[in-house]
Amino acid sequence: MREIKFRGKRVDNGEWVYGHYGTSVEEDEIGAGCYFMRTQTELHYISDVTGNPSFLVDHNTVGQYTGLKDKKSVEIYEWDVIDFDDNNELSECWRGLVEFKMNGWQCNDIHESNWMWVEDLQNNNQVEGIVIGNIHDNPELLD
Repeated sequence: MREIKFRGKRVDNGEWVYGHYGTSVEEDEIGAGCYFMRTQTELHYISDVTGNPSFLVDHNTVGQYTGLKDKKSVEIYEWDVIDFDDNNELSECWRGLVEFKMNGWQCNDIHESNWMWVEDLQNNNQVEGIVIGNIHDNPELLD
């Protein structure tokens, strides 16, 4: 079974926080332990795996863990950018953006209109590429 967790950037200091994701209407619900996703206009929080503390995060930066790691054992999250060498199934070097589409994790080639299921890019539970950043910290990787 895949571990369900998220990451997002804190609004107070811009640092990444990893854990459980949810929203709340009332600010005093921080740390209450269980949240439900609602709308993007309400407050969004990520709490660590113990349920506390909770941090207010920018909802535009929230990405879910895919349950997979790259070939250097780095966890792969939605909005990560992955470089693939010429030893992959496509037999060429390419760069992909991880997104959730059509009920699954896709890695979309940022220079072409090609994509592949992330699960199809793995070998022994590791994706045959290297996470080189994400679109929030490294938007230049999409150029």
